[in-house]
Amino acid sequence: MEPPNWITLYKETENKIKDDLPVEEKEIFAKYNENESAFLPKTEFNSYASGRTILENTNSDGIDIKPLLEINNKPSEFDRFSDKDRIQAFINSRLNDGLVIKIRDDIDIKTPLKIKYDVTDNTASKIFIVVGRNSRIKIVFEVSGAHNVYSGLNIDVISEEDSSSDLTIIDCSKGVGIINYNLIAKGNINIMDLAINESFTRKRLWINLFEHSEVNIKQAVIGNDNSYFDIESEINHIEKNTKSNVMYKSALGGKAKSVYKGVIRQGDNAYNSYTYLSESSLLLSKDAKNISVPSLEIENNDLKAYHSASSEPINKNILFYLMSRGLEKKEATKVITIGFMSQFLNENDAEYEPIKEAIYRKLELMTY
Repeated sequence: MEPPNWITLYKETENKIKDDLPVEEKEIFAKYNENESAFLPKTEFNSYASGRTILENTNSDGIDIKPLLEINNKPSEFDRFSDKDRIQAFINSRLNDGLVIKIRDDIDIKTPLKIKYDVTDNTASKIFIVVGRNSRIKIVFEVSGAHNVYSGLNIDVISEEDSSSDLTIIDCSKGVGIINYNLIAKGNINIMDLAINESFTRKRLWINLFEHSEVNIKQAVIGNDNSYFDIESEINHIEKNTKSNVMYKSALGGKAKSVYKGVIRQGDNAYNSYTYLSESSLLLSKDAKNISVPSLEIENNDLKAYHSASSEPINKNILFYLMSRGLEKKEATKVITIGFMSQFLNENDAEYEPIKEAIYRKLELMTY
């Protein structure tokens, strides 16, 4: 079975333009590039991915879900997005899986839609989501992949006026894992994102905010052994009365390394906008490493902007106190790490349960 003609043409176009794009969109971050060959492999991709995509709770009225490679004509909304860097274009040029999800106007879907990706061979996927005006949706993504497997995922989201979109993403890939988010926000978008990959992880989050929109983002990585995380968020306040909150946390053991690059831009038309960018890292071993590069780009005077960054080892006084109460060092370190990740563990809604389970499961396997 061959994909439709528009997919073939789309992939050919993406393949032509990818080499004209930089690996890192912003030049100031170029020096932090590592493991480029892992994110741009020369291995083959089949026309259709052989992994499994499991959908749950898809029977609600007002949701239209179709496999991307079975749609006969390119969705018109595709043209509202453009590639940001070479790796995003590379994934588009190798597409062999994906979904188009459309939520109609004035729909309130209370039960979370669940999407589970079980990646068993090299996969390049696109999930395209359109949330209609005055609609509500919660979506939970769970990504898992085998060792020596490439998992590339581009997620494009359009959130129309007065809509609310809650996205929860858990990436447990054992091989190379890449997720690129490209979002157009005219309503509210809430993202909780966790990566506990064992190999190389690269994530990019690009969001454009228009009038009266709001985004709240919580990202976390937990790494052990030789895990490597390359994370970047770019939030662009384009119009007035916009709001963004971005929190990134990393807990790193063994020889794990995290590089976080956060950019928030408040343009010359983004009057009365508000933004807060927070980054913190907990180093659980002497060989773990974190690099943080927060950045604010301010282009008008009628706004509020804040940012903070910290990186620190386990507090020895707290560790001593817990051990004096009878805890072994590993258990005491785990308790401290649970406290550090409290913003991800104190959520009570059902869609956050998979994140809690993944965090606790990962902490049991950590090297302290």
